[in-house]
Amino acid sequence: MATFLEFYQSLDVDPLKRGKQFEHFTKWFLKNDPEWSTQVDQIWLWEEYPKRWGIDCGVDLVFQHKNGETWAVQTKCYSHKQDITKQDVDKFLSESNRTGIDKRLLIATTDRIGKNANRSANPKRKL
Repeated sequence: MATFLEFYQSLDVDPLKRGKQFEHFTKWFLKNDPEWSTQVDQIWLWEEYPKRWGIDCGVDLVFQHKNGETWAVQTKCYSHKQDITKQDVDKFLSESNRTGIDKRLLIATTDRIGKNANRSANPKRKL
């Protein structure tokens, strides 16, 4: 079985193409992972989402939870050495802050999240 680093390195070197490939992987993962597959009813890439409100400005996927909630998903296909920035988080939170979106999920290839980004994503949590 390949490591996650090997998986990441198998994706296209062009950041835009790599990001799109990771969005497709994320859709597959949420539909097939033993934990998430018990929660996800329907899932769409942004371009497929029937209720999308415009071009892709920060929401990469949307899924209908089995409990009826609608979740917005942001994917970040970054090097394991790259931080998720406050700008990344703010863009996603701003774009998904609308009626019809109940929850948000960030899925990334890095576990590095900047201090200010973490504060934006978790405003009630003390750092």
